[in-house]
Amino acid sequence: MATDIKITDIRVAVVAGNFSWPLIRIDTNAGIVGYGEAFTDPWPQRIKRAILDRREVLIGQDPTDVVPLVQRMRLSPFDNTGAKAISGLEMALWDITGKVYGIPVYKLLGGKFRNEVRIYVDCHAGTPIRTRADYSYEHPENYTPEAFAKNAHWIKELGFSLLKFDLYGIPQELAKSHGAMYSTEQIDYCTAVVQALREEIGWKRDLAIDYGGKVTCDAIRLITQAEPYRLSWAEDIVPYNGYNADAMAEVTRAVKTPTLTGELLSTALAFRNIITKQAIRIVAPDLSCIGGLYEGIKVAIMAHAENILCAPHNVCSPIGTMAAVHACAAMPNFVGLEFHAVGVPWWQEVIEFEGRLIDERGYIQVPDRPGIGVEPNEAAIRAHLLPGETYFE
Repeated sequence: MATDIKITDIRVAVVAGNFSWPLIRIDTNAGIVGYGEAFTDPWPQRIKRAILDRREVLIGQDPTDVVPLVQRMRLSPFDNTGAKAISGLEMALWDITGKVYGIPVYKLLGGKFRNEVRIYVDCHAGTPIRTRADYSYEHPENYTPEAFAKNAHWIKELGFSLLKFDLYGIPQELAKSHGAMYSTEQIDYCTAVVQALREEIGWKRDLAIDYGGKVTCDAIRLITQAEPYRLSWAEDIVPYNGYNADAMAEVTRAVKTPTLTGELLSTALAFRNIITKQAIRIVAPDLSCIGGLYEGIKVAIMAHAENILCAPHNVCSPIGTMAAVHACAAMPNFVGLEFHAVGVPWWQEVIEFEGRLIDERGYIQVPDRPGIGVEPNEAAIRAHLLPGETYFE
């Protein structure tokens, strides 16, 4: 059957979640449809155009030739927007291929190491991310140690065993900055946040912090002072993280806390320096940004060869998340998959699914249905489309 199947159409529907979720549908002449999701973007129409620009390359091709088709679409570390588009298309191609052969995608990626995938939740600060506006420092009351702890309280009650919080910056009302270097007051503020979080969630749950890129000396000072609270990792520790391997390596060697980065890197090639230089302890490829599931597996294997762990970044709807679950199941060095929509109560409604997709322990069961294993919920997607968007029309 696979030799006769051809791609007949590619469509995009952008959902307005806490970020934009560019969902992709690929149609075939066999009536088999595949779904994927590209990485979010502040300008979602740019991603949509990048997806549709590749229709000419894909129409008429055999969708089960997944890796050759990705190469034909010119995946490049120098084209981040293109890599995001290709990532979502690649997921949809795997979905079709699994449906053609009647097997789940993880088998196409080499088989699974685990039956369930641990989910870690991005909690942000004193409030989870419901829209991009929640990243604003206009409400300093959301960034006090007490606010962080209050947010941690209700999220831990959901059952997650690994929580990550953002310490990108500090509202001036809470700790003054006096120049390029962090002041003692700022470092003490960050430490107070970590202390409040640890006291709230206890020692049976794991805690990580995203520092959002500090100069090398401040990264070392911040992480060192927080080390009594035994962080699972410190994320994005220097500016231009994945492209600044020497600075990252300096921080990594100076601290005991594991370091992590990689969410915005496109292609496995972009990870080569930070892996071979042992500049990081955990890589975090985003499967909807790096070039797709196969490219993410390549990063995990490269890292595994150097005794480095893998915790994929993820800001997707359930469609991209479930595609990522298959890749995570096939990674030997997997730690956890990010969940960025704890503040979006209708997140799961985007797909047809009975019960809880993320269970009461904070895990997703690896599906054994053909392809990715989930189908979109048309009514829910229509209800949350970005203004001006249509449902795959």
